[in-house]
Amino acid sequence: LKTLCTEMQFVTGALWEVDRGVGALTKSAAWPDDRAWSAMQHAPTSSVALGVWREGTACWVNDAQGLDAASGMGRDAPAGTALAFPIHLHGEVIGIIELRSQVARAAEPDLLASCQTIGTHIAQYLERRAQHRSIERLNRMHRVLSAVNSTIVRVHDRARLYEEFCRIAVALGGFDLAWVGEAGDGEAP
Repeated sequence: LKTLCTEMQFVTGALWEVDRGVGALTKSAAWPDDRAWSAMQHAPTSSVALGVWREGTACWVNDAQGLDAASGMGRDAPAGTALAFPIHLHGEVIGIIELRSQVARAAEPDLLASCQTIGTHIAQYLERRAQHRSIERLNRMHRVLSAVNSTIVRVHDRARLYEEFCRIAVALGGFDLAWVGEAGDGEAP
């Protein structure tokens, strides 16, 4: 967000992510910080970002403050120009980048077209990052399983075996906490 804002000469920016569970946009990041977007915290989302989500294309709005006030976001929302563009992944909008300036700027069609491409590149990066994290998690679970199997062969005391399982889960699996429970014989205590 910082790079986009500074290079494109906007004063603030936000990343809105699609929450498929509730069918809404949620702000997941802001630059320089949330104070610039504090007026928006009382509204579900930015009206500009909602329009981009609905249409799936980049949008340039010169009277963003007036649009936000009309949508119930308040007069304190960042004024001037808003530029918002979708982050598409496999034909679906997964997020929106929204940039704001304090002064009205003439629409820049070339910049709008470039933002569509930037949104696609960001989506590809996010997908690769998610895949990388998934691979890391699977590799971690493989290390845990291998260590547990090795422990089963070496350790024959049940209490010590359970302690080792927990130690392995925390040390190799990255879990904060691990415990082993035994099912009883079916009788109530």
